[in-house]
Amino acid sequence: MMDGASLRDSARDWTGNLTDAAASFDWPRVTEIIADYVAYLRTTAEPETAEIKDVLRLLQDNVRYTESRAVADAALALNPNDAAARRQYAQALVDGDNPSAALLIYSGILDDTTGPPPEHVEAHGGIGRCYKQLFVTTAEPNRRASYLQRSFDAYLGAYREDPRRYWHGINAAALLARGERDGLTLLPAPTGGSRGLADDVLRTVDDLAAMDAWAKATAAEALIAVGRYSAAIQRTKTFLRAADVDAFKIAALLRQLIEIWELDATSPPGDLILPLLRSALLEHPAAKFGSSPVTCEPSALRHRPRATASWRRSWAPSGTGRSPGTARDLSDVAPSRRSSTPTTTPSAPVFWCPARSFTRPYRQWS
Repeated sequence: MMDGASLRDSARDWTGNLTDAAASFDWPRVTEIIADYVAYLRTTAEPETAEIKDVLRLLQDNVRYTESRAVADAALALNPNDAAARRQYAQALVDGDNPSAALLIYSGILDDTTGPPPEHVEAHGGIGRCYKQLFVTTAEPNRRASYLQRSFDAYLGAYREDPRRYWHGINAAALLARGERDGLTLLPAPTGGSRGLADDVLRTVDDLAAMDAWAKATAAEALIAVGRYSAAIQRTKTFLRAADVDAFKIAALLRQLIEIWELDATSPPGDLILPLLRSALLEHPAAKFGSSPVTCEPSALRHRPRATASWRRSWAPSGTGRSPGTARDLSDVAPSRRSSTPTTTPSAPVFWCPARSFTRPYRQWS
């Protein structure tokens, strides 16, 4: 039986109050509400599961990762065997730069044959997401190569199981392209390589009856993969005009393009696409007031070695005397498999940007 305080808390409109605080950019109030909500979850026996999901979604959309972890942890304590709660906690961990801890949880979900099939699908994406982040942040060559392959396996396996999961397909295409640029062979490679896979993903997305922001972002990324930069720029603008776009989704695409595709703002297509995304983040209240200031490139890039000239030549388009059918010099701060010594990237202007995140849950770039 709940005590008086718990009864009063159970009557509170947690989601409504949180929505109002976020809409007015009152982040101290958001933190206060979440502290009370976590205390409530720890004193009640039967919380509303739908309410917990709504709270976590609101926090994610507003890039409040610390509060997300607190709520997810309290939810998991209520039912440690709840696959959805475990996945939400893992998601909060990876959003907060703890991919190794998140990986353990996702692997447990996948190994649990009694869990709901949809959670297994999400776990595949989560495992791919964790290994991808480990690849980005690790300097030791053999481990990086292993992480890249494992991330690719997770994404490609989920995509081949159901090609309608286009978000897994575009991740596999991005990692395959990254392996090609870094001189790493990822197996099994689909027919047509990264470009062929990206073409398949683009057709799937374009055949959708209606596209949400994630689908529009996927289309933009797929167009980058196949070298159609003008179309990619236009799709990026379409993504930024989507009714459901938010700081979380913008940061997700921005990070994917920088960390995996290695675009920069000095050469096409990054010279046009990255400023669009960064400008949109600057204008988004959640990004400006809800997070800490970071440099324009995600922090992981500051720990990665620079690309060599020979690597950058491999991205030149046909007609330049370099490799045909590929992009131009896309990064002055790209990692190189030819060196494992981290160096510092060039200085970048400071702007407000949410720290890493890109799951919904794991609909895109997970």
